[in-house]
Amino acid sequence: MQKAVNDPYALSLVSVEQASKIIGVSRSYMYQLVSTEKMKSRKVGKLIKIRTADLEEFIEKLEVNSNDDPDLIV
Repeated sequence: MQKAVNDPYALSLVSVEQASKIIGVSRSYMYQLVSTEKMKSRKVGKLIKIRTADLEEFIEKLEVNSNDDPDLIV
């Protein structure tokens, strides 16, 4: 994840929609991951935000099946 040069904290928190685009899943599936606590999230006022560190941790936990296709094991 590339951060803005002038603001090292620009992507410290991302929206659910941004997070879904980063890992390539639908927004509704990302909300499902958040609601089932499989994806860590934070409330900022009424907004749900995901720390980029938590998103990276989630990505690291993904497994690859024998066909080399990503298989979400959560």
